[in-house]
Amino acid sequence: MFRLLLVGYAAGFMLAWPSIAGDVSYVVLGTYPAGDLVRVTDDGRLPKRIASGVGGYGLAVNRGGDYILARVSSLVRVTPSGDVSTIAGCPTGSQWMAVAVDSSGNYIVGDNQQHAIWRVSADGTRVDRVATYPVRSPDEMEDMGVIVDDTGNYLVIEGNGGTASVWTVTRQGDVKPISLHGGMMRSGGAIIKDGAGAYLAVSFRDHAVFRITPAGDVAKFATIDGQVLTGLARDPVTGELVLTLNFDQFLRKVSADGSSVTKFADLGYASAILAEVGR
Repeated sequence: MFRLLLVGYAAGFMLAWPSIAGDVSYVVLGTYPAGDLVRVTDDGRLPKRIASGVGGYGLAVNRGGDYILARVSSLVRVTPSGDVSTIAGCPTGSQWMAVAVDSSGNYIVGDNQQHAIWRVSADGTRVDRVATYPVRSPDEMEDMGVIVDDTGNYLVIEGNGGTASVWTVTRQGDVKPISLHGGMMRSGGAIIKDGAGAYLAVSFRDHAVFRITPAGDVAKFATIDGQVLTGLARDPVTGELVLTLNFDQFLRKVSADGSSVTKFADLGYASAILAEVGR
């Protein structure tokens, strides 16, 4: 077993409102000391608290604009006004660490203890295990991320055994590997779409962001000065990335081409982030 609850897992999600320059903000889920959910402007200077002490490791936004948090033992909803409620509890022997939202409003949840993907109905009344994915070390609780791809299947990245693996999980529960080649990733983590048909994912072991094509081509996109990366989001207007870190209180901003990295905002240790337009 590598570790328990050290690095966060984010479903970096961009809500699809019309994009205009200067209208992008970021919602950040903190882990220490307060575990607050905050919104920060695109210049990183004006954080606004949405909810206090919620914590968690996975973050997404549903069709109604509520924030969905994977909090290890439960799935929680936070409204934009800060009301917090539990959607569903995690089954015994599982850890819910990543979350995405499908086109029907269901929550697709990553479990790094059972190495499984769960589907939770929008009202929380149904909690179904969709599939398990194979891992090298069953006792290890891997870093992972999950998103819904353009076909409606679930794309899972995980870093069990010191090597990243990517799986496509159909809604019916069929699990198929995507063979990775090119660059070497030693762990998985938060994954988002890159706006050009591929994906961007973090690797805490490599202190880097990687670009992964649907065909499995892997290339290092940016290196983040030895930092442990937890979550990432993409500005849909400029293409810039903003990343949360586990052991540095400053978020990082990465240029659209990955060539430059700068400090962005001092928000404390954070586990997940998403970008929104028009909020």
